[in-house]
Amino acid sequence: MAADVEHFITKNELSNVSLLGHSMGGKVAMSLALSPSCPDLANLIISDIAPTRSSLSPSFKRYLGVMARIADPSSNIRTREQADAALKAEEQDLAVRQFLLTNLDVPSKQLNGTVKFKIPVNILTDAIADLGSFPYMPDGSHQWQGRTLVVKGAKSDYISDASIPLFKSFFPAMQLETMDTGHWVHAEKPNEFKKIFINFILDDQGRA
Repeated sequence: MAADVEHFITKNELSNVSLLGHSMGGKVAMSLALSPSCPDLANLIISDIAPTRSSLSPSFKRYLGVMARIADPSSNIRTREQADAALKAEEQDLAVRQFLLTNLDVPSKQLNGTVKFKIPVNILTDAIADLGSFPYMPDGSHQWQGRTLVVKGAKSDYISDASIPLFKSFFPAMQLETMDTGHWVHAEKPNEFKKIFINFILDDQGRA
């Protein structure tokens, strides 16, 4: 996935890039920044994930399971409301359900079909054991010296106190912001999250 992002940046001749990633996307962003072929990054923003090798939360397996059932034509789910009702059996938090359902593709009434997801749920399910991995070890051989913002959800355990020295070993210039949220920082407090990372980017531009 990091290679895909690098290819997109290179193909489109982007420079002075600000790269933001949440959870697994955060690991992708960190992996790219630490890569020997790292493109022209100006700012790195990581949302509630640490550069560790670990298993994903069991909640992700549950989400993928119910998403697969929702997309199964035999479930005969045809509307977003029906999909939300099915997802509610596994997730009570409306904000999280709405975030997961941003990937839902609802057919028009004329097509009279069932819903499906825009992401490859089956591929993600098969790869779940590897999705919590991280390609680099904190041995000092890989560092990114650029501006790095780490946003932690105060109610989330994805970034612990022990994670901070680990972050600094990879990203010596890191700054830490903590928000009163769980893991889904951008879904729970989107306006506050947006303000934090925009101010971080604008502060860099003001220094230029």
